[in-house]
Amino acid sequence: MLRALYTFLIVAVLSGIAIWLADNPGDLVMNWRGYEIRTSFVVGVAAMAIAASLVLLAYRIAVSFIETPASVSRYLEKRRQQKGFLALSRGMVAVAAGDATDAKRYASQAHKLLDAPPLTLLLAAQAAQLEGDEASATKYFERMLGAPETEFLGLRGLFIQARRASDRDGALAHARRAFQLRPQTPWAAQAVFEIEAAEEDWDAALKTLDKVVSAKLIPRDDARRRRAVLLTAQAMTAAEAARGQVGDAKQSALEKAAKLASEAVALEPHFAPAVALAAHLAAETNHQRKGMKFIEEAWKATPHPDLADV
Repeated sequence: MLRALYTFLIVAVLSGIAIWLADNPGDLVMNWRGYEIRTSFVVGVAAMAIAASLVLLAYRIAVSFIETPASVSRYLEKRRQQKGFLALSRGMVAVAAGDATDAKRYASQAHKLLDAPPLTLLLAAQAAQLEGDEASATKYFERMLGAPETEFLGLRGLFIQARRASDRDGALAHARRAFQLRPQTPWAAQAVFEIEAAEEDWDAALKTLDKVVSAKLIPRDDARRRRAVLLTAQAMTAAEAARGQVGDAKQSALEKAAKLASEAVALEPHFAPAVALAAHLAAETNHQRKGMKFIEEAWKATPHPDLADV
């Protein structure tokens, strides 16, 4: 309704102007290089309007010619990106389907068409893995380390590659770097902890556990039990080393092992291996009553043959 009203008002105003000009025609005179041009005011205004329109049209045509190459370039770039993302999506589908040939072909197309290294390198690495070309997959993952936005993804891939190759040192190095880069990542934290524990590097495993707890990646109950297990293993290692010594050095080493075992029992009073070890070491360091107390407290909750033996 408002649109029709505005149109009517515009037509009415233009009609009024036309009527006024008809009632007041006037003359328009122009002298140029000895020539005199005389016409009515209305015709003169119309001629100037037509001239202005022609100038504007010429300007628009010139601008279009100037912008045409850029427009064509943008169109071609858009088409190239569309083809690239289509190849990328098809490559991902091929990887999910386990089709190594198509995955490799689409990965090559996507790499040529797209300027998106994180996606194209990942697809190329996965295609190489499907083909069993571990060397090429490793090469693609290593290339990802060169840019901050792809570094973590590359470390994840290299960790998997090292684990498949049973390269524990390499897997640990990549997992540690990933954990340092993103401490909130569960897989990196778990990988570092498991490998350090498997290598019996108890001090390193305890430090990693502290970082895991700080990052709130595991519940505190789980963390307490893990710490008790690590302290028990550390005490066992220390006790074995102590028994190879003599005199005061042996006694000092046994007391250190006994302290570690007692800390494990304090964390998990009913953990039979820790209690048995702590009681045995208490006896070896002439603290039989303390050892008996450990066993009695644990036996009430969980009777265990290891406790009876000690």
